[in-house]
Amino acid sequence: MDKTKDYARVTTILNAVGLTDFSSIPERDRQFYMDRGTANHLAWEMQELGTADDFIFDPVVEEFRPAHKKFLEETGFKALPGGIEMVVSNDTLRIKGRLDRFGMMNGRKCVIDFKTNSLRPEVAIQTALYTLCLPDHFFEIDRYAVAFTKTGKYLLLKCPERKDKDIALAAVTLYWWKKSNGKLEA
Repeated sequence: MDKTKDYARVTTILNAVGLTDFSSIPERDRQFYMDRGTANHLAWEMQELGTADDFIFDPVVEEFRPAHKKFLEETGFKALPGGIEMVVSNDTLRIKGRLDRFGMMNGRKCVIDFKTNSLRPEVAIQTALYTLCLPDHFFEIDRYAVAFTKTGKYLLLKCPERKDKDIALAAVTLYWWKKSNGKLEA
């Protein structure tokens, strides 16, 4: 990645163009949800690497681990080397991000974004932006969102829409237009 260029994070782009909105979460609760998300991602990473058994997780985090385990068992998903919390970028678009998983499922390469409790449709554009940062052809990579619940179940959403690539590219274009015209909040 060229350090002299300004890169926009995937989540920053989504927020700037109105595809995600954290204002519905009361400000007093935002840090809790960000911390929980970080702790959950660490637990899922440790589980996939086989290092979670001797670790004691916060009870709130522990509630989501059975659903993650069930997802791995039922789908056969395996991360590719370096594909856990993988940092990706696209020098042409000047975007970067940390995708949750890049691996193999159903005999195909895939990008997966992990969530807790529920899925929002905007995750399709989030995974499209991550896929734009990978060297493979966009349509040769399947995109999924997976939400783990406290009940031990998971929700799996395949993002098959070809138009997602066009929407993702439009979001990047809009972001850079807003930035160059002083339309982004500081």
